Amino acid sequence: MSLTLGNIKAMQKFTFGTGKTWSQVTDDTAAAQTTTVNGLSTDDIVLVQKPTEQANLSYNAMGLVTAANTLSIIFIANGGNVTPTSEEEWSGIVFKAEEPTPTDATI
Repeated sequence: MSLTLGNIKAMQKFTFGTGKTWSQVTDDTAAAQTTTVNGLSTDDIVLVQKPTEQANLSYNAMGLVTAANTLSIIFIANGGNVTPTSEEEWSGIVFKAEEPTPTDATI
């Protein structure tokens, strides 16, 4: 396997979710839900953090940017139907990468 390395050109904290109403997640399922975060692009790497714990609910902390300004989070319900808490201010970190150049290291 070959891995071409590039540089991180920016890393920035952001918040989102205030004013967002999430949809209910059915027991024993995983469901992706989206929210708008201005400035994200599909080549960004995003980590997210819910500000509170919530019974019967997990989420994938690695968010996915599915389109410009659109962040997708996978929620997992176990132990009953559950609706993620609305109106919470989530935190996130976005990593913006430079394109690798021919002089970058390859592993």
